[in-house]
Amino acid sequence: MSFPLRARRAKYHKILSYKRITHFREERDIHYFVNLLTEKKAKLAQEQNQIAHTIQRIDELIEETSKSQVQEAMKGMPLSFMSYLYCPCCRVPLKMTDASIQQSSVYEGKLTCPCGYQAELFEGILITENVTTSPYHSCIYDEEIIAEWSPNFISLTEKSCLSMYKELSKHDLKNKLIVETNVDIFVSLTKYMPLLGEEPNYVFCGHSLEMMKRLKKRVEYSCPNATVLYMVNSDLHMPLRTQSIDYFIDSFSFNQFSLLNKRLPCEILAPYLHGESKIMGTYMFFSPASKSLRKIKEMYPDPHPKAYALGYLEENMDGLDAKRFQKEHVGQTDNPGSYFIYHEEHELAHLYAYQYAFKEAKLTQEQDS
Repeated sequence: MSFPLRARRAKYHKILSYKRITHFREERDIHYFVNLLTEKKAKLAQEQNQIAHTIQRIDELIEETSKSQVQEAMKGMPLSFMSYLYCPCCRVPLKMTDASIQQSSVYEGKLTCPCGYQAELFEGILITENVTTSPYHSCIYDEEIIAEWSPNFISLTEKSCLSMYKELSKHDLKNKLIVETNVDIFVSLTKYMPLLGEEPNYVFCGHSLEMMKRLKKRVEYSCPNATVLYMVNSDLHMPLRTQSIDYFIDSFSFNQFSLLNKRLPCEILAPYLHGESKIMGTYMFFSPASKSLRKIKEMYPDPHPKAYALGYLEENMDGLDAKRFQKEHVGQTDNPGSYFIYHEEHELAHLYAYQYAFKEAKLTQEQDS
């Protein structure tokens, strides 16, 4: 605006004072007063034009935002993902029926296999038949839960995620499939997707439809042209083609898996990997004699014997021939936060950033079952 409120009042006061003093006794007084009013009228007209321009710009922003919201609501699964969708039991392509297709994406539809396996596309999100209530706290966007992670632990986690991004950025990611599970707990990729570009294909998996909707909204805002499949699926048995995963991102997913499973996650992942696949991520562990490890065994009925121990990471990888296995100790903290209910006060929780590449996935009868 041309005049702040105080300046306007001063201008009005000047005009009124001149009228009171002169009472228009002379012609030149009238002429001067008319000039003052004309000058003020011109300035008000200028302000009016500026206000009209501002209102017009606001209307344009409202229209743009409204269109963006409509487009966001209508985004579905990219059709290109149909070549990835296979029955996790039979390893054959899933058939789609009752599809609602808009441009190059599928908004709704049913996916089936002759064996009886089925999944559903709802609002562009794939919901498998393998869905159970998450046994863990969901904290990706829950301010109360994320507050239970200490600032120091969050800093260590971000340091590990940065290591993951630096490794990914070294590779040609065009048409590569990058998969991240356990997104109800933490998501590593979303922050770096705009930097990684629009050429990779992404899959995000989690327990909750509500959580996947929130993640979808976040990604579509920050990286609207990314090729992404959002999947509600409760474990590592995913309806994806054999040997299709190029990069698997472990954001504490192996940690969480170890609390409830004696089986190793790489045994389940093996069919999805190929000779050039890579696993990279973040792993949390306690020292061998820690009370925290004992508390895990007390709190969880059937954890892996090496859950949250350093040896778990190595044992998990033993089912695959290593081309490269690197790990970096990014730090430790004696206060990861109250979210980690099994942590014994004052004991150190350590974080590793690690990378693992394969020569060949060792498929066994157990892995195929």
